[in-house]
Amino acid sequence: MKSLIFFALLGALLWGVGTVLTNAGPAEAFSGETVRVDVEGVFVSPASMSPIVVLAERDGRRTLPIWVGYIEADAIRRNLEGERESRPMTHDLLGQAVTSLGGEVRRIVVTHLDDGTFYARVHLGTASDTLSLDARPSDAIALALGAHAPIFVSRQLLDEEGEVDPFHGGGDDLTLGNVGCGLFCQPLDAELAVAMGVEEGVLVADVAGAPGDEGVRRGDVIVSIGGQPADTVDRVEELLSGLDAGDALPATVVRGDEQVEITLTCR
Repeated sequence: MKSLIFFALLGALLWGVGTVLTNAGPAEAFSGETVRVDVEGVFVSPASMSPIVVLAERDGRRTLPIWVGYIEADAIRRNLEGERESRPMTHDLLGQAVTSLGGEVRRIVVTHLDDGTFYARVHLGTASDTLSLDARPSDAIALALGAHAPIFVSRQLLDEEGEVDPFHGGGDDLTLGNVGCGLFCQPLDAELAVAMGVEEGVLVADVAGAPGDEGVRRGDVIVSIGGQPADTVDRVEELLSGLDAGDALPATVVRGDEQVEITLTCR
């Protein structure tokens, strides 16, 4: 009886807030083989300048990039960094509702890709019953992070769409190249170079703190620092070595389809 009340109240809440989660019932819960993954981070696609959530298998070298909206990307980033909004967002509300009604988020599964759209399932449960909900991966991931629930990807999806990441290895943290000054960079591969219209440079994967309008931004390709070519991650680290917080150097970056002169300030 308690589980019936739980699912009835939760269903009413989902209907009331117009959530993107839809009740598909336990019979449609994903039952295929899955792979445990971690959220490596939220990045920006240099080609489209759109946010991407990168999932990486815990015991392997493959990653799965998923394009998400800006609001969802920021929600996932905040959960990763332990930040909280002053007022709850939809996934926060759902997580609180599930807990308050005596349930738990047991896991989420990114199940498949259909016509360019990723699909996911959120598995909820009480001591005596379970429920599976259809969801957008971005909402499901944000919910799972807030609830400290495990995240999985179907093995078939990872086999078909996963990318081998040379920086990721067997459960260790992804090394994006902490080059100093609050910058995390990665090599610019041939595909990205063509998309950005540059011959060489280093992609800024993440920036510590909130960069100013004139500073380096996530998604920039650093071409030179202090007038010196920045063609590899090691070279960027060398050029920034010895700088302290507040020190600054002129730099040239490619941002979108433009070459921009900036001031790179150490953080």
